[in-house]
Amino acid sequence: MQLQTHIFLIGFMGCGKTTIGKDLAVKFNVQFIDTDVIISEKTNLSIPDIFEKWGESKFREIETQVIGSIVALPPSIISLGGGAILSEQNRSVIFNSGLSIYLKWRVKTLFKRLADCDSRPLLSNIPQSKLLEQIMSMMNERSKYYERAHIVIPGDRYKNINLLIEHIIHEISTYKIPTIR
Repeated sequence: MQLQTHIFLIGFMGCGKTTIGKDLAVKFNVQFIDTDVIISEKTNLSIPDIFEKWGESKFREIETQVIGSIVALPPSIISLGGGAILSEQNRSVIFNSGLSIYLKWRVKTLFKRLADCDSRPLLSNIPQSKLLEQIMSMMNERSKYYERAHIVIPGDRYKNINLLIEHIIHEISTYKIPTIR
């Protein structure tokens, strides 16, 4: 099957956007783009270093520039940072320039995946005892935007990643792609 438009993978950090995106790109024989990788390459800094050196607002500014530039590329699988959805400008690109897929997981699943992760700047200074509360707070802020995705994939329903990816491919193949202006 040939990809007719960009596929934007959205969801909270730790939901598998990069892993799933790479597999989908192979299956569709298209480029995989991870916006965090592009941002790191553009700045010659890791994401945590960008946050430390310039702060979240500068990171978000760069992120918006990167997302805006991607739409000129041929159809690709694009993994977005979990907070990219907070920008109205980014939401406009995501929801109007391709097909958006929300990789949705229960908060407890995300907590388990993120419990020992020091590489996430927005969670790195949170004590373990407050991590679940922080994840829930961030999800409350973001989920109203995630839920607007063209396709919502409830990840907790699948026993393994291969079944999850098969389901995503099925959803993409049966979804009536919106006309891109």
